[in-house]
Amino acid sequence: GTILGRYPGLIDKAVLVSSPYNLSKWKAQLGHNEWTASESPHSVVSRIDPETKIYLIVGKYDENTAPNLSREYVRVLRSRGISADLIEVPGAGHNFRELQYIVLETIWRISK
Repeated sequence: GTILGRYPGLIDKAVLVSSPYNLSKWKAQLGHNEWTASESPHSVVSRIDPETKIYLIVGKYDENTAPNLSREYVRVLRSRGISADLIEVPGAGHNFRELQYIVLETIWRISK
């Protein structure tokens, strides 16, 4: 997500999986303050090329990068006119193995 804002126009389609997007909210939800040197994707949304299409995938029961963070990021992206679709995977948590089929299917579908 951060790369999309730091290098606008470099990527025309992106699939983002189980990301916190807003690091300060994520850290507050988890109750810790690690990752102090990381840049929040939320902070660079204004620089994302509006032609970029973004697909977010998160497990409905993800207790690490909770779906509410993805929903908020989609709202912020859309408010800036950026195409953003959210896929919440039923029955899945933060484990990538529970998401991999949907991730691969999404990549295959958007690459056509």
